Amino acid sequence: MIQYGVNEMIQYGIEKFKNKNIKSIVTNSLFILIVTNKNEFHSYRMSSLNVYKELVLPNHLKLVSSIACGFNHCHIILSTSNEIYGMGDNYSNQLGLDTKSYYNDFIKVDLFNDKSIHSISSGRDYSIVYNDYKVYTVGTNNTYGQLGINESIPLDIIRAVDWSTSSLGEELVKKIVCGDYHNLILTKSGKVKSFGWNQYYQCGLENANDQSTPRLIESIGNVKVVDITCSSWHSVFLSADGRVYSCGWNINGQLGQNDTLSRSIPTLIESLDDLVIQSIQVSSRTTVLKDTLNRVFICGFIKYFKDSFKSLSSHTSDQIEYPKPIIELQQQLQQESILNNIHFNQNTFFIY
Repeated sequence: MIQYGVNEMIQYGIEKFKNKNIKSIVTNSLFILIVTNKNEFHSYRMSSLNVYKELVLPNHLKLVSSIACGFNHCHIILSTSNEIYGMGDNYSNQLGLDTKSYYNDFIKVDLFNDKSIHSISSGRDYSIVYNDYKVYTVGTNNTYGQLGINESIPLDIIRAVDWSTSSLGEELVKKIVCGDYHNLILTKSGKVKSFGWNQYYQCGLENANDQSTPRLIESIGNVKVVDITCSSWHSVFLSADGRVYSCGWNINGQLGQNDTLSRSIPTLIESLDDLVIQSIQVSSRTTVLKDTLNRVFICGFIKYFKDSFKSLSSHTSDQIEYPKPIIELQQQLQQESILNNIHFNQNTFFIY
């Protein structure tokens, strides 16, 4: 694993992963969670000195299959027992625990015991747990319909998301991603549903009304979608033929459309037509794409990456409105065949 950005964390012990195969990384302002291909789990928390310290974990928490981070909370699923543990903020019951409190250590979440959960995604102050057949949400804040249950009253119990309002019926779930207050659901057939906060068209539903139950994004037509990602304000979709579509707020050019106009529906990024994109990642005002030739492209707000990458430092503005190649990352990926994935947040890149 290699890391770039303003928060260089090599001195905090992350150099141990340099020669390891990493399965997944998730981050927020407080936590860094890392799982290797052997399901070895490592977690780091921001200390009072603004440095990340690795947590000492009990033996039963050292093998993990799935990880997720919200704004100030996180979950893990144990690979040995499929049990779910949470840590961090629970003042909106986003961990699935009864007591509204802050948990400094991982604690078992019994609420999910009989649900056969294999994946978790986290919004700002709520969580979505799911398997192939069922989607559940937990949290007490449903202001924007982000819990997907068509109720605005506070809720402190797990609730099954209502699929009945969509023409898709009971399709199998492939992946769910969360922004701050909106969510995308990718089905195994390649369709996408969205629900929650839609003030900036991040749900891709043509109007700017919040959506309280999952609704099919019909405007993307017959395109088969194979991957999805979203930030607080925009959403990005990858098709089976390697094309990229984007919608939502575009103040910094994060949609990659060569302008700063927002898009109300998923819109093809035409400048990528000659490329086959393989992976997509976003932060709040930035989008990063990688193609099949290991070329990495960035658009949107780039201020915190200009010092790390010479190919960006020559850009006079702090934003780029079209997908611009990061030459240094392409060279790094070509030299290190073990590296093929990217995770980044507002100011830090992880290549693994």
